[in-house]
Amino acid sequence: MSPPNWAVINNPVVTYAEDTAIWSSLASDFNSRLPLRQLPWQNPLRSGRATAPGMQRIIPTLDIQMRPFSPDLLPRLAPGGLHQNSVFMHIFFVGCEDIEYYKNNVRRQLQEWINAVSSKKGQEWLVVHLTGGDSRGRAGLFNIGAASTVLDKIRSDFNLKKDRSMQFRITNNEIKDAEFWNELLDRIKEGLVSAITQQAAQLEDDTRRFEQQRLMPGWNYCQYFILKQARELIGSSGTLGLHSDLQETLAFTYELVRFFDEALLHYDELEATFFQTLVEQGAPWFHKFGGVEPGDDCSDVLNSDRKPYRSMIIQNTITIFDFREYLFSRQCRLIFLLGSPADVCQRTKMFVVSLSKMLREYSVSLAPHFRESWSYSLCMRIVRECDAVFRMLSMPTSAMQVYEALRAELLQIARIQLDRLGTAKKICSNPLYLEGDGTAPETPAAENGRTISNPELVQALSSPETFGILYQASIHVTNLAVRGFEACARPRSALALQSDLAFWHFSQEDYEKAAEIWERVAFRHSESGWHHIETVIVECLARCYRELRRCLCEHLDACRTLVESCLYLVSHPKLMDAQKAEQLVDELNGAAIAMAEPISRHMSDLFGVSIASVINRAGDDDEIVIELNIRSVLVKDFNMTRVLLTLTAGDGKEMICECHNVVLHTGKNLARVSCKKSTIPGNYSPSTVTMESGNLHFYYDLHPFDRKKGVRINETAASLKMTASLPRTIVQGESASTIAFEILTRSNSVKSGVLSISTLTNIAFAHQSAVRCTVSSAGGDVVSTKDVSFGGGKMQLPDAGPNERISFALPFSLAQDTRNTDHKLKLLLSCATDDGRKRLHSSILRVSLVPTFAIDSSMIHEHDGSLIQIGMRCKEGAPMRVLAATLAATGEPDVKPIETIGQQIAFPGTPISLLFQLGAAASHDVETYTPTCSLTLTVSYVPVNDEIEAFVQARLEAVLAKQGLSRFTGFFFNFLARTLLPQIDAFESSAFGALDFGKFDAAALEPLLSDEEPATRGKLVAAAAALWEELAGVSLDTVTAESKLAPLKLVFTATHAVPRVIAHTCIRVESLSDRTVGSAIPCTILVTPLTWILPAKQDQLEVELELDINFAVFAIAGKKRGIRDKPAELRVLLCPLQAGQILLPRVQATVLGLPADAVSVQNVSTGAQISVLPRRQSAKIFVSETPDALKAVLPGRIVMV
Repeated sequence: MSPPNWAVINNPVVTYAEDTAIWSSLASDFNSRLPLRQLPWQNPLRSGRATAPGMQRIIPTLDIQMRPFSPDLLPRLAPGGLHQNSVFMHIFFVGCEDIEYYKNNVRRQLQEWINAVSSKKGQEWLVVHLTGGDSRGRAGLFNIGAASTVLDKIRSDFNLKKDRSMQFRITNNEIKDAEFWNELLDRIKEGLVSAITQQAAQLEDDTRRFEQQRLMPGWNYCQYFILKQARELIGSSGTLGLHSDLQETLAFTYELVRFFDEALLHYDELEATFFQTLVEQGAPWFHKFGGVEPGDDCSDVLNSDRKPYRSMIIQNTITIFDFREYLFSRQCRLIFLLGSPADVCQRTKMFVVSLSKMLREYSVSLAPHFRESWSYSLCMRIVRECDAVFRMLSMPTSAMQVYEALRAELLQIARIQLDRLGTAKKICSNPLYLEGDGTAPETPAAENGRTISNPELVQALSSPETFGILYQASIHVTNLAVRGFEACARPRSALALQSDLAFWHFSQEDYEKAAEIWERVAFRHSESGWHHIETVIVECLARCYRELRRCLCEHLDACRTLVESCLYLVSHPKLMDAQKAEQLVDELNGAAIAMAEPISRHMSDLFGVSIASVINRAGDDDEIVIELNIRSVLVKDFNMTRVLLTLTAGDGKEMICECHNVVLHTGKNLARVSCKKSTIPGNYSPSTVTMESGNLHFYYDLHPFDRKKGVRINETAASLKMTASLPRTIVQGESASTIAFEILTRSNSVKSGVLSISTLTNIAFAHQSAVRCTVSSAGGDVVSTKDVSFGGGKMQLPDAGPNERISFALPFSLAQDTRNTDHKLKLLLSCATDDGRKRLHSSILRVSLVPTFAIDSSMIHEHDGSLIQIGMRCKEGAPMRVLAATLAATGEPDVKPIETIGQQIAFPGTPISLLFQLGAAASHDVETYTPTCSLTLTVSYVPVNDEIEAFVQARLEAVLAKQGLSRFTGFFFNFLARTLLPQIDAFESSAFGALDFGKFDAAALEPLLSDEEPATRGKLVAAAAALWEELAGVSLDTVTAESKLAPLKLVFTATHAVPRVIAHTCIRVESLSDRTVGSAIPCTILVTPLTWILPAKQDQLEVELELDINFAVFAIAGKKRGIRDKPAELRVLLCPLQAGQILLPRVQATVLGLPADAVSVQNVSTGAQISVLPRRQSAKIFVSETPDALKAVLPGRIVMV
């Protein structure tokens, strides 16, 4: 395959002359040493920019062409004094070694040759004398000895310097021959570089001189171009072939040395001068515009030999069209040689745009659609040529992306020409098509007998079918261009291409393919500021889906995309007339209702929403009404099937107000949304507004100013309530380790409930695999039980209906030791209602780890029963009313209170003592003996504050029911809870038995009733005043009687040991007339068993007695004595050492051999006293210290057996 025209580069020509047939024997060796390598070249041009003046460049390789010398090869005179030539160097090979032969034959021949070549500027020459080897002349064999004589003769005859002559000795030694060959090649390289430099310098002077005359009369741009081009061509570009009278091929300097960038710069200067001259002087040197010859609209612009351009320039017969094409082809050729197809694409785009404007100006003289055919042919030709070059190159990714983008632009231009042709022939239409100056496409000129000659386009325009075939073939190219734009991050260009493809399918009524493309790109043009383009596209897209909806009912996406298209169009009403805008609004309403899947629009500019007012009436059954200001920019009424306002409180709690079938007129509208009051208390703020038209939903986030217009929902008797406290059962000696939770549903139901428990203090709940949840009715009957797991602070609750109770308990632990007994828990309950809506209930609870009452118990055992003493102390806080306290014991003994237990107030910190009598066991059988006795104390109590609150609520309900205002009970009770109840001191009321409710403040109530009618407002104020009158001076007993609160119960459990042996100890003083200080008082210590539940074989016990004697008061003497199954006695002598009423020593007895809790010994003489008189005269008391006496007196421990 032959290379393209632009890729053919000629080589410098060196001529040779000879006196004999010498070159034929040297040619093969010479050609084997080509190309020349590493030629240094220095740019002599002062205007060079690619190579700075004086900068040396290296020519890596340079091939040359050897041709026989002929005078016709020497340069001729060109315009402007330029000597053009195709040869740079001449060599004369002298093979003669005979002096005489040289004088007679060779010298005249050499003289003529030197005269011919030295008379021309920019020509270098060299005389080479060959000696040795097989070199032969007409004189026969050469004589080596005479060789130097011939060379010297030549130098002397022609006054030659060494740089003009050299000797080439041929031997059969390869090494020596290589040295001579290298010397010859070096001389040739030097000669070539010198010739090129001379010619370039001469061209620079001639060009500068001619350019300075540009503004003078008679200056001709064509001559300047020839001169300038000669400078470039004889120093830059390549061969033009034979032109006009020039029968030789010109070798162009810069091309020969492969400095294509330098040559390109000078062509750019020529182009710039052309446009500048065109503006300043017009174009008098050009014959006509041109473009009327056959093939001009589809010629190979890269083929500079297609026409004799150079001859036409010299003769001033070239047209503007041909000149522009010729100049462009020279530039592209150089850029291709530089290996930059991307720059070729860029220049092609600029050239097409520039020349297309001129083609439009001269369209009258051109064939119809010439401009489109020429642009299409040029772009496609350049793309094919660039692709071929690109495939041979290796480029980085960034350079590849640049090329893809520029290539895509050329493909886009080519496809636009097809759109123009199709529009002109009414085969297709593109409403976005505008000319480069922004005007609509013009009507083709009248027929002038000329036609386009591009065979591809001629056949395509013959019929719509053939045009469609061509356009379909171009779709693949367009898709490649789209991918090229996308790869180089040029989305807007990709959008334009895809839109044009969609317009083709649209014009062919292929709505599905057009919609498929427009769906991807329709709403992306406005992002780039192309609002008009997007409006046209969206309007066409709407028409596509209007047709698809009409013809393809199964096309599910037709309505959806139709709605999206209409939404965009109605939001830009200024881009269309009013009638069309109204039609689109109607179409939007209809498509939105017919659409299957919802479409959501957030903060659409079609509407604006704000809060006008909030109406929150006081009645418990009254709805919350909120008025919305809705502004519509639509040109026609628009129907909203539903308008919803979402009000949110903390923790995701929400309340939804709504209204239906709202017609929004153009401008301002007022919509009233309402809902029932939520049973979940909290401060609800408006957050979002949702407007629905079928499945078209508009969402709006309200302004922070509107969010402040919230409503307060207070807790009522219908509100779900969650509580947490310690269990009501207290076990003596055990600390609290679980917390009991209760959820009162009241008027709510709990389905699929999930409870989240988070701690706000240093209390923690561990993972539990099974937590027993009990659902019970209001009467306490168990409805169901379920074991659920608790982990991560969450648990799944069983379902519960209205007025039911969910209860469970969780063990807890404290993260660290602390004296803080109050802890906070946050409970969040997520559940579903009967209608499927999600509800969130939240509450922050305070849990005290101190029970309501601190309870302890003690027991004294007797033979006929036991005495039980229970102490109760109310914790810090409000006073409690203890209603009843009952004690029960396990086993047969009966329990009865020693004194009647009536209602009493338990103030915080004040102890309450309860005494109970436990009957004796009916049987002392050892076999049925029970070692322990469990006691259960049940205390019923009511907090005084709760009593007062229940009483006030009961009186409130009675007063409102009497006046027919029962629906305001919840409102009034919350008002009283904020104003009245906090003023009551429960301590004072409990102490004095009366309540003081203060005076009624009507000014505090009236602002809360601002949303009520005046008549209703007056009735409510009067009812409040009547309530205050009834509450004045009420007693606490009345409060207790009317409150009717269900009492709270606290269960206290204690376990006491039942002794096997019960005995009494006492110290008995024998009768004496006088008891004086120092006298011996006989005493008997008795240990009397009362209960004996021991095996028959165990008939005696060891008892250890201990007298607690103050030896400053008594001295003691005695001895031990044994007992057996009868009261044991121990006689001792007490000697009082002080006078007055003296307490007898306390006796303690310890039974050995039995556990301490199996024996109960009571000292019945505790507190007994004796009267001791002082002696009448002083006396000394001596105590014998015999061993026996000492044992009795020492520390008072007496052992009996």
